[in-house]
Amino acid sequence: AGTFEKVRAVRSDAGGVWSFRLVSGGRYRVQLKPGPRHWSFTAPNRGRSDRRDSDVSRAGITPVVVRRKGSRSRRFDVGLVTGRGRGSTPIDVILPPGYGPSPIIDTVWRDLDADGMRDPDEPGEPGVVVEMWRPNLAIKLKESVSDAAGEFRLMVPHIDRDVRVRVLLPPGAIYSPADQGDDAFDSDINATGPLAGYSNSLSLRGEDHETAGIGLSFPATASLGDYVWEDTDADGEQDFGEPPVVDSAVELWNTSRTQMLASTITDSIGFYSLNAPLGGTYVLRFAGSPTLTGFTTQDAVDDTLDSDPFTTGADKGWTGPVEVTPTTTGINTVDAGVVAAGP
Repeated sequence: AGTFEKVRAVRSDAGGVWSFRLVSGGRYRVQLKPGPRHWSFTAPNRGRSDRRDSDVSRAGITPVVVRRKGSRSRRFDVGLVTGRGRGSTPIDVILPPGYGPSPIIDTVWRDLDADGMRDPDEPGEPGVVVEMWRPNLAIKLKESVSDAAGEFRLMVPHIDRDVRVRVLLPPGAIYSPADQGDDAFDSDINATGPLAGYSNSLSLRGEDHETAGIGLSFPATASLGDYVWEDTDADGEQDFGEPPVVDSAVELWNTSRTQMLASTITDSIGFYSLNAPLGGTYVLRFAGSPTLTGFTTQDAVDDTLDSDPFTTGADKGWTGPVEVTPTTTGINTVDAGVVAAGP
């Protein structure tokens, strides 16, 4: 029977009648709880007619209800042995999901060779947040965290529709390439594009459904960072006495700006550091501060003292491409000078 979870509840009315709606595409059981005026449930299925006997077990549980699209309603009658008095007594009705659409159960694993396929020696990755979303990404339905073996479980048994799975990158991780082979062993999370971090649409219809394995790789990285300051004279150069900007957000993105790879904030003296995977080209985005939302003149002086973000339009706050070669150990010249926004 499995572990049950209540998903609906009603009470019988003064005449003893109760009803509820079942979502199509699932299999359910109904459990009833006798009220305080009753001792127990009577024996089931003793009558000649199913419309006149009791349909629940001595424990108050009905047989499995299969609800298919377009199917007609199902009737259950309940006989109770009364302890005292007559008349209607409220009865709680619960719908457990034990036989509803099966959960998405799969694994987050560490993709050591970054090929998008799980090999026998590649371990599960614990502590990764995995979410279930509607396909249009308008509503998050469920959230889980991978266990010590990397396994996660997402169960929304009363949903009869497609969903997407989303994984939140842990520090230092990137998504493995998706759909590289056998669906039982590959990664199903898009690594690039507008749906990076999300799976394609997965069906929950029926008892079998598509898988959602998640491969993550942790590439070698180089330190990328430097300084954010207030350019009080707006000359595009770091001058002595110009103050640092504290707690200012800095983000690392791919060059198409479709996937954020890392983020941080500046420290108490305006410095920041991000880890960028080796062998790639990236752009950075600077947020400025609540009161200083403009950026000073770009590339006005030597790269060690200048400001690197663009100053206007859709590119405002973004840097140009920054290449991190396979032999790069660190780049510490990506700075941002901020000023008050213009009129």
